[in-house]
Amino acid sequence: MAKDSPHIEYFHMGPWPVFVGATCRPKAFRRELRRLGVTQDVPFLGTPHANATTHIFEHEGQLTLIVTTQKRGRMRKEAHAALIAHEATHVVQEIRRQLVAAASPAHEGLGIEAEAYLTQYVTQEVLAVAWGTGRRLRSQPGSTKE
Repeated sequence: MAKDSPHIEYFHMGPWPVFVGATCRPKAFRRELRRLGVTQDVPFLGTPHANATTHIFEHEGQLTLIVTTQKRGRMRKEAHAALIAHEATHVVQEIRRQLVAAASPAHEGLGIEAEAYLTQYVTQEVLAVAWGTGRRLRSQPGSTKE
């Protein structure tokens, strides 16, 4: 089984050829970018006024999406969950964009219901990271499953 990244918690996306990770820690994000070989300066939250961002990285045909979010702090739990659902939608949009661009018979794009389930799943997994429920999955970019 592949070892988890020490910096970002990744979760498996089933049949979709993409890695999705999440973190609330800027330092962990910077370390993970170095591990992935990203050389440009990438702001943790994208813009100074953002509370969360979905970062998209492609390298040698490998798609990696990393959702970064502030810790909940004073934000209401419902607002934090909605923010994460917002970012999950961006993850699904990027997966759809990639699959339509690939246009392979195995991935003919996502239907409306598949998008909804995928958004639900991504929201659930990012919330598990953001709220520290302890869920750790064994998949990360640059690794192979045994």
